[in-house]
Amino acid sequence: MHSTPVEAELLADTRTHTGETLADLSDQSPILLVLLRHEGCTFCRNAMSDIARLQARIEGVGTRIVLGHMVTEEEFAAFAGRYGLSAIAAVADPNRRLYKGLGLRRGRLWQLLGPRVVWTWFKATLAGHILVVHASRADG
Repeated sequence: MHSTPVEAELLADTRTHTGETLADLSDQSPILLVLLRHEGCTFCRNAMSDIARLQARIEGVGTRIVLGHMVTEEEFAAFAGRYGLSAIAAVADPNRRLYKGLGLRRGRLWQLLGPRVVWTWFKATLAGHILVVHASRADG
C-alpha cells in the first residue's frame, strides 16, 4: 500500500462494520474501496448493481471489496441487502471524514450538471436506478 502519512493514519483509523481497519484489510489483500453516498443516489444504485454483477470476478482475482457510505450501518445494511451485498465489508462515514481525508470534495454545479453526468444519470435512470430522495439525506 502506497499512501501519504495522513492517508495511512486515516486508513489505520477507519473501521468496517466488522471492526477491521482499512489498513488491516489492505495488508491482507488488495482492496477496491467504493465510496458511495446513500441509497437515494441514482449513481450509487447503479454502482451497487454493477458491484453485485461483478463481485465474483473482482473477488476471483483476490481483491476484496469495501463499500464506504454516508449513512448509518443499519440504513446501509438494508440497502446493501437489496443487492445481495450485505456480506461485503462496509464503512459508515456520515461525517465524511474518510471522503475529506482522501481529498474528495463536493462537486461544483458544472461538475454535477455537466453533459457527461446528465447523460450517465439518464442511462442509469433508464436502467431502473431512479432517484429516491429521503428528507434526512437530501443534503448529502
